[in-house]
Amino acid sequence: MSLGTICPGDIGRFLGRSDCVIIDVRDETAYRHAHIPGAVNIPYKKLIRTFCRMPPDRIYILYCEHGGTSLMAARRMSECGYETLSLIGGFLACGRH
Repeated sequence: MSLGTICPGDIGRFLGRSDCVIIDVRDETAYRHAHIPGAVNIPYKKLIRTFCRMPPDRIYILYCEHGGTSLMAARRMSECGYETLSLIGGFLACGRH
């Protein structure tokens, strides 16, 4: 499908939308400490094993600490037909930590 990126300042446009799923690919401890409102926590290794069971008709926005891991996950999902966006700079770029 498609792989894109999103700037931290644009994440608000996707919050609360029923056609979007925001996924925090960091570990559970980091997620519990702080995360983007409405994000679900699916650590990277688990996401890679299970994303094929996720509905294909959503936009998946992925983020990690700095942006590299979420970009790899978004690329993998995109190669399998999912529409994905990776947050540029990751969670730290959001200034929510």
